[in-house]
Amino acid sequence: MGVSEEVPDIFDSVRMRLRQGYQKLYIILLRAYKGLYSRWWGLFIGCSLALILAIGGYLIGPHIKSILARILHFGIFDFNKSELSTLWAVHATIIGFGLVALSFAWNQIQDLPTDPGIIAEVAHRLRSIEIISFLLFSNLIIGAAVLRLGDGSVPPEIGFPAGILFFASLVFILERFWHVLDLLLHNTLDDNVEKYARDHLSGKFHSPAGDFDSYLGHFFEASRHEIDADRPDQLREKLRRVEILLEVLLEKDETVATDTQLWDFVFSNYDSLYRRSIKQQNEELEEQVVASLSGVYWISMNRWRDQN
Repeated sequence: MGVSEEVPDIFDSVRMRLRQGYQKLYIILLRAYKGLYSRWWGLFIGCSLALILAIGGYLIGPHIKSILARILHFGIFDFNKSELSTLWAVHATIIGFGLVALSFAWNQIQDLPTDPGIIAEVAHRLRSIEIISFLLFSNLIIGAAVLRLGDGSVPPEIGFPAGILFFASLVFILERFWHVLDLLLHNTLDDNVEKYARDHLSGKFHSPAGDFDSYLGHFFEASRHEIDADRPDQLREKLRRVEILLEVLLEKDETVATDTQLWDFVFSNYDSLYRRSIKQQNEELEEQVVASLSGVYWISMNRWRDQN
Protein backbone atom coordinates (compact mmCIF):
# COMPACT_ATOMS: atom_id res chain seq x y z
CA MET A 1 0.00 0.00 0.00
CA GLY A 2 2.81 2.36 0.85
CA VAL A 3 4.61 1.55 -2.41
CA SER A 4 1.53 2.26 -4.55
CA GLU A 5 1.13 5.65 -2.93
CA GLU A 6 4.78 6.54 -3.46
CA VAL A 7 4.86 5.67 -7.20
CA PRO A 8 2.37 8.38 -8.30
CA ASP A 9 4.27 10.89 -6.17
CA ILE A 10 7.50 10.01 -7.97
CA PHE A 11 5.87 10.41 -11.38
CA ASP A 12 4.31 13.71 -10.34
CA SER A 13 7.70 14.94 -9.17
CA VAL A 14 9.33 13.91 -12.46
CA ARG A 15 6.58 15.59 -14.50
CA MET A 16 6.91 18.76 -12.44
CA ARG A 17 10.68 18.86 -12.94
CA LEU A 18 10.30 18.24 -16.68
CA ARG A 19 7.72 21.03 -16.90
CA GLN A 20 10.02 23.39 -15.03
CA GLY A 21 12.90 22.41 -17.31
CA TYR A 22 10.79 23.09 -20.42
CA GLN A 23 9.74 26.46 -19.03
CA LYS A 24 13.36 27.44 -18.32
CA LEU A 25 14.40 26.30 -21.81
CA TYR A 26 11.55 28.31 -23.34
CA ILE A 27 12.58 31.43 -21.43
CA ILE A 28 16.23 30.99 -22.48
CA LEU A 29 15.23 30.60 -26.12
CA LEU A 30 12.86 33.56 -25.86
CA ARG A 31 15.59 35.74 -24.38
CA ALA A 32 17.96 34.64 -27.13
CA TYR A 33 15.34 35.46 -29.79
CA LYS A 34 14.63 38.89 -28.31
CA GLY A 35 18.31 39.63 -27.73
CA LEU A 36 17.86 40.18 -23.98
CA TYR A 37 20.87 38.71 -22.21
CA SER A 38 24.21 39.78 -20.80
CA ARG A 39 27.16 40.93 -22.92
CA TRP A 40 29.09 37.75 -22.11
CA TRP A 41 26.21 35.64 -23.39
CA GLY A 42 26.18 37.74 -26.56
CA LEU A 43 29.89 37.10 -27.03
CA PHE A 44 29.37 33.38 -26.43
CA ILE A 45 26.44 33.20 -28.87
CA GLY A 46 28.35 34.94 -31.66
CA CYS A 47 31.43 32.73 -31.32
CA SER A 48 29.34 29.58 -30.92
CA LEU A 49 27.35 30.30 -34.07
CA ALA A 50 30.55 30.74 -36.09
CA LEU A 51 31.95 27.50 -34.66
CA ILE A 52 28.74 25.57 -35.37
CA LEU A 53 28.66 26.76 -38.98
CA ALA A 54 32.33 25.87 -39.42
CA ILE A 55 31.91 22.36 -37.96
CA GLY A 56 28.71 21.77 -39.93
CA GLY A 57 30.39 22.91 -43.16
CA TYR A 58 33.39 20.68 -42.44
CA LEU A 59 31.16 17.62 -41.99
CA ILE A 60 28.85 18.11 -44.98
CA GLY A 61 31.31 19.85 -47.32
CA PRO A 62 32.34 16.70 -49.27
CA HIS A 63 28.72 15.60 -49.65
CA ILE A 64 27.63 19.02 -50.89
CA LYS A 65 30.49 19.06 -53.38
CA SER A 66 29.53 15.68 -54.85
CA ILE A 67 25.85 16.68 -55.09
CA LEU A 68 26.64 20.00 -56.81
CA ALA A 69 29.11 18.29 -59.12
CA ARG A 70 26.37 15.94 -60.35
CA ILE A 71 23.84 18.75 -60.73
CA LEU A 72 26.03 21.58 -62.07
CA HIS A 73 28.73 19.40 -63.68
CA PHE A 74 31.55 21.49 -62.22
CA GLY A 75 33.16 21.86 -58.83
CA ILE A 76 31.89 25.06 -57.26
CA PHE A 77 34.34 24.71 -54.35
CA ASP A 78 37.38 23.79 -56.39
CA PHE A 79 39.77 26.64 -55.65
CA ASN A 80 43.35 26.94 -54.50
CA LYS A 81 45.05 28.43 -51.47
CA SER A 82 45.62 31.85 -53.08
CA GLU A 83 41.90 32.16 -53.80
CA LEU A 84 41.09 31.18 -50.23
CA SER A 85 43.56 33.83 -49.06
CA THR A 86 41.70 36.37 -51.21
CA LEU A 87 38.42 35.31 -49.62
CA TRP A 88 40.01 35.78 -46.20
CA ALA A 89 41.12 39.30 -47.14
CA VAL A 90 37.69 40.20 -48.53
CA HIS A 91 36.09 38.88 -45.36
CA ALA A 92 38.37 41.14 -43.30
CA THR A 93 37.28 44.06 -45.49
CA ILE A 94 33.65 43.19 -44.84
CA ILE A 95 34.38 43.30 -41.12
CA GLY A 96 35.84 46.78 -41.53
CA PHE A 97 32.78 48.04 -43.40
CA GLY A 98 30.53 46.27 -40.90
CA LEU A 99 32.09 48.03 -37.95
CA VAL A 100 31.71 51.37 -39.73
CA ALA A 101 28.04 50.60 -40.41
CA LEU A 102 27.42 49.58 -36.81
CA SER A 103 29.14 52.75 -35.57
CA PHE A 104 26.83 54.77 -37.80
CA ALA A 105 23.86 52.86 -36.39
CA TRP A 106 24.89 53.51 -32.80
CA ASN A 107 25.33 57.25 -33.46
CA GLN A 108 21.94 57.50 -35.14
CA ILE A 109 20.17 55.55 -32.41
CA GLN A 110 21.53 57.87 -29.73
CA ASP A 111 19.68 60.75 -31.43
CA LEU A 112 16.29 59.03 -31.41
CA PRO A 113 13.55 61.19 -29.81
CA THR A 114 12.74 58.93 -26.89
CA ASP A 115 13.66 57.95 -23.36
CA PRO A 116 17.34 57.02 -22.76
CA GLY A 117 16.24 53.66 -21.36
CA ILE A 118 14.42 52.83 -24.58
CA ILE A 119 17.44 53.92 -26.61
CA ALA A 120 19.51 51.48 -24.56
CA GLU A 121 16.99 48.74 -25.29
CA VAL A 122 17.02 49.46 -29.04
CA ALA A 123 20.83 49.34 -29.04
CA HIS A 124 20.76 46.14 -26.98
CA ARG A 125 18.46 44.43 -29.46
CA LEU A 126 20.66 45.33 -32.40
CA ARG A 127 22.81 42.37 -31.27
CA SER A 128 25.98 44.29 -32.03
CA ILE A 129 28.08 42.15 -29.67
CA GLU A 130 26.92 38.94 -31.33
CA ILE A 131 27.60 40.31 -34.81
CA ILE A 132 31.08 41.57 -33.95
CA SER A 133 32.07 38.38 -32.14
CA PHE A 134 30.72 36.28 -35.02
CA LEU A 135 32.64 38.30 -37.61
CA LEU A 136 35.94 38.23 -35.73
CA PHE A 137 35.74 34.55 -34.83
CA SER A 138 34.74 33.64 -38.40
CA ASN A 139 37.76 35.54 -39.70
CA LEU A 140 39.99 33.68 -37.26
CA ILE A 141 38.61 30.34 -38.47
CA ILE A 142 39.13 31.21 -42.14
CA GLY A 143 42.60 32.55 -41.36
CA ALA A 144 43.52 29.39 -39.48
CA ALA A 145 42.43 27.33 -42.50
CA VAL A 146 44.59 29.46 -44.81
CA LEU A 147 47.66 29.19 -42.60
CA ARG A 148 47.32 25.44 -42.06
CA LEU A 149 46.86 24.55 -45.73
CA GLY A 150 49.71 23.75 -48.03
CA ASP A 151 49.99 24.77 -51.65
CA GLY A 152 47.51 23.28 -54.08
CA SER A 153 43.75 22.85 -54.17
CA VAL A 154 41.55 23.43 -51.13
CA PRO A 155 39.61 20.34 -49.96
CA PRO A 156 35.80 20.75 -49.77
CA GLU A 157 35.74 20.24 -46.00
CA ILE A 158 37.75 23.48 -45.77
CA GLY A 159 36.37 25.46 -48.72
CA PHE A 160 32.70 24.88 -47.93
CA PRO A 161 32.76 26.15 -44.28
CA ALA A 162 34.89 29.12 -45.39
CA GLY A 163 32.26 30.00 -47.98
CA ILE A 164 29.43 29.54 -45.50
CA LEU A 165 31.09 31.84 -42.95
CA PHE A 166 31.77 34.42 -45.66
CA PHE A 167 28.17 34.59 -46.88
CA ALA A 168 26.72 34.39 -43.34
CA SER A 169 28.85 37.38 -42.32
CA LEU A 170 27.60 39.37 -45.30
CA VAL A 171 23.96 38.48 -44.60
CA PHE A 172 24.18 39.32 -40.89
CA ILE A 173 25.70 42.75 -41.54
CA LEU A 174 23.16 43.64 -44.22
CA GLU A 175 20.26 42.43 -42.07
CA ARG A 176 21.31 44.52 -39.06
CA PHE A 177 21.98 47.58 -41.17
CA TRP A 178 18.58 47.19 -42.83
CA HIS A 179 17.00 47.02 -39.36
CA VAL A 180 18.56 50.38 -38.48
CA LEU A 181 17.51 51.97 -41.76
CA ASP A 182 13.98 50.70 -41.28
CA LEU A 183 13.96 52.20 -37.79
CA LEU A 184 15.26 55.58 -38.96
CA LEU A 185 13.64 55.99 -42.37
CA HIS A 186 10.28 54.26 -41.96
CA ASN A 187 9.55 55.51 -38.43
CA THR A 188 9.06 52.08 -36.85
CA LEU A 189 10.20 53.32 -33.44
CA ASP A 190 6.64 53.42 -32.09
CA ASP A 191 6.03 49.84 -33.23
CA ASN A 192 9.23 48.71 -31.54
CA VAL A 193 8.43 50.55 -28.31
CA GLU A 194 4.99 48.95 -28.16
CA LYS A 195 6.57 45.54 -28.76
CA TYR A 196 9.14 46.20 -26.02
CA ALA A 197 6.35 47.19 -23.64
CA ARG A 198 4.47 43.96 -24.33
CA ASP A 199 7.66 41.99 -23.75
CA HIS A 200 8.15 43.86 -20.47
CA LEU A 201 4.62 42.97 -19.36
CA SER A 202 5.16 39.29 -20.10
CA GLY A 203 7.43 39.19 -17.04
CA LYS A 204 9.57 36.45 -18.57
CA PHE A 205 12.73 38.49 -18.94
CA HIS A 206 14.31 41.71 -17.79
CA SER A 207 13.83 44.78 -19.96
CA PRO A 208 16.65 47.37 -20.07
CA ALA A 209 14.11 50.23 -20.18
CA GLY A 210 13.17 49.61 -16.56
CA ASP A 211 9.73 50.72 -15.39
CA PHE A 212 6.66 50.49 -17.59
CA ASP A 213 6.30 54.27 -17.27
CA SER A 214 9.21 54.63 -19.70
CA TYR A 215 7.15 53.14 -22.52
CA LEU A 216 4.08 55.23 -21.72
CA GLY A 217 6.33 58.27 -21.38
CA HIS A 218 7.65 57.71 -24.90
CA PHE A 219 4.16 58.08 -26.39
CA PHE A 220 3.26 61.01 -24.16
CA GLU A 221 6.41 62.82 -25.25
CA ALA A 222 5.71 61.94 -28.89
CA SER A 223 2.20 63.35 -28.42
CA ARG A 224 3.68 66.66 -27.25
CA HIS A 225 5.72 66.85 -30.44
CA GLU A 226 2.59 66.22 -32.52
CA ILE A 227 0.73 68.97 -30.66
CA ASP A 228 3.57 71.41 -31.27
CA ALA A 229 3.55 70.41 -34.96
CA ASP A 230 -0.26 70.91 -35.06
CA ARG A 231 -1.00 67.40 -36.35
CA PRO A 232 -4.20 66.01 -34.77
CA ASP A 233 -4.30 62.77 -36.79
CA GLN A 234 -0.78 61.79 -35.72
CA LEU A 235 -1.62 62.84 -32.16
CA ARG A 236 -4.54 60.42 -32.12
CA GLU A 237 -2.26 57.64 -33.30
CA LYS A 238 0.22 58.26 -30.48
CA LEU A 239 -2.48 58.44 -27.82
CA ARG A 240 -4.09 55.30 -29.16
CA ARG A 241 -0.86 53.49 -28.32
CA VAL A 242 -1.19 54.70 -24.73
CA GLU A 243 -4.71 53.28 -24.54
CA ILE A 244 -3.57 49.94 -25.98
CA LEU A 245 -0.69 49.60 -23.53
CA LEU A 246 -2.85 50.51 -20.55
CA GLU A 247 -5.45 47.98 -21.63
CA VAL A 248 -2.81 45.27 -21.94
CA LEU A 249 -1.35 46.29 -18.59
CA LEU A 250 -4.74 45.97 -16.88
CA GLU A 251 -5.23 42.53 -18.42
CA LYS A 252 -1.83 41.36 -17.18
CA ASP A 253 -2.05 42.82 -13.67
CA GLU A 254 -5.43 43.48 -12.08
CA THR A 255 -3.90 45.37 -9.15
CA VAL A 256 -2.93 48.17 -11.53
CA ALA A 257 -6.54 49.39 -11.51
CA THR A 258 -5.97 50.72 -7.97
CA ASP A 259 -2.35 51.81 -8.43
CA THR A 260 -2.60 55.53 -7.62
CA GLN A 261 1.02 56.24 -8.58
CA LEU A 262 0.52 54.93 -12.11
CA TRP A 263 -2.75 56.78 -12.66
CA ASP A 264 -1.30 60.00 -11.27
CA PHE A 265 1.43 59.67 -13.87
CA VAL A 266 -1.09 58.99 -16.64
CA PHE A 267 -3.57 61.72 -15.78
CA SER A 268 -0.89 64.34 -15.12
CA ASN A 269 0.44 63.70 -18.62
CA TYR A 270 -3.03 63.99 -20.10
CA ASP A 271 -3.52 67.25 -18.23
CA SER A 272 -0.22 68.52 -19.63
CA LEU A 273 -1.25 67.51 -23.16
CA TYR A 274 -4.63 69.21 -22.83
CA ARG A 275 -3.09 72.46 -21.62
CA ARG A 276 -0.56 72.28 -24.44
CA SER A 277 -3.29 71.78 -27.03
CA ILE A 278 -5.19 74.79 -25.68
CA LYS A 279 -2.14 76.97 -26.21
CA GLN A 280 -2.06 75.80 -29.83
CA GLN A 281 -5.62 77.11 -30.23
CA ASN A 282 -6.64 74.08 -32.24
CA GLU A 283 -9.94 72.44 -31.27
CA GLU A 284 -9.07 69.22 -33.09
CA LEU A 285 -6.05 68.73 -30.86
CA GLU A 286 -8.18 69.29 -27.75
CA GLU A 287 -10.79 66.84 -29.00
CA GLN A 288 -8.21 64.15 -29.61
CA VAL A 289 -6.77 64.48 -26.09
CA VAL A 290 -10.25 64.42 -24.51
CA ALA A 291 -11.29 61.43 -26.64
CA SER A 292 -8.21 59.48 -25.62
CA LEU A 293 -8.65 60.37 -21.95
CA SER A 294 -12.27 59.18 -22.14
CA GLY A 295 -11.10 55.91 -23.65
CA VAL A 296 -8.58 55.40 -20.84
CA TYR A 297 -11.27 56.19 -18.27
CA TRP A 298 -13.68 53.60 -19.65
CA ILE A 299 -10.95 51.00 -19.96
CA SER A 300 -10.00 51.45 -16.30
CA MET A 301 -13.64 51.54 -15.15
CA ASN A 302 -14.54 48.36 -17.01
CA ARG A 303 -11.57 46.58 -15.48
CA TRP A 304 -12.50 47.84 -12.01
CA ARG A 305 -16.07 46.59 -12.49
CA ASP A 306 -14.82 43.19 -13.59
CA GLN A 307 -12.83 42.93 -10.36
CA ASN A 308 -15.85 43.77 -8.26
